[in-house]
Amino acid sequence: MKVRSMLIAVMACCALTLSCYVLVSYAQSLGSERAIAADDDPLLHPLPPGIRVRAFIHTPRVVQPNHTGICKETVPGGDELEWYDVAPWRIGPSGITWKLNESTVPAGISASQARSAIDDAFSAWSFISPNPDFFFDGGKTTIKTAKLDGTNAILWKKLRAGILGETYVWYDTVTGLVVEADSVFNSAHPWVVSNASGDCSDFDAYDLQNIATHELGHWIGLEHVFAEDLTMFLFGAGGELKKRSLGVGDVLGACFIYGCDMP
Repeated sequence: MKVRSMLIAVMACCALTLSCYVLVSYAQSLGSERAIAADDDPLLHPLPPGIRVRAFIHTPRVVQPNHTGICKETVPGGDELEWYDVAPWRIGPSGITWKLNESTVPAGISASQARSAIDDAFSAWSFISPNPDFFFDGGKTTIKTAKLDGTNAILWKKLRAGILGETYVWYDTVTGLVVEADSVFNSAHPWVVSNASGDCSDFDAYDLQNIATHELGHWIGLEHVFAEDLTMFLFGAGGELKKRSLGVGDVLGACFIYGCDMP
């Protein structure tokens, strides 16, 4: 009876600790949201009738001061999980044109390197359509923030601490088609275009292709998942490369939306 009582007490303590952590995190999140100027928050902008917007926040797997998190190698079978969750939108058959704000690309990465890494990230999802221009590079943009303006922008901007990137998707509730998508990477963090291969590199920085592949999964209509070896896992880490290549669940989710066959 004593052992059982102690076990119950430990479980209750753990539950209380977890609840407190969630509440504190939620409160901090609300506080951070309130610190954003209304005219700089896409979620507060008025929208045309029938148009909705969703925001996705990509965060470090381990949050520590001055640290980018710890990359973990894929466990056996970890990328073979058939887990996925889909959003209520898809890109139309004509595809989507994206533009890069080259002036915001962080030091240490050239504009051409950034464009190439983003193009490679799009290529990871190219199996969803036979259209070779489904993801079309439309060149440069001067847009400096995410907003519904007719441009599918990719850029860097200083965001709140603990955020790697944000993706906003505007979609038509009647047709279920994407109206616009923007992805913003946090310029307050270190970024790199790595030539390494495998699951992890030695860089204490975020690999652009790795994080971009995840963000672009939201463009096509995928939600976050809690399987850490899939590309759509909601956390990221410094030196991580494994999100560049899709897991089974990522592919199944994309093909569920677009009716494609497994590549």
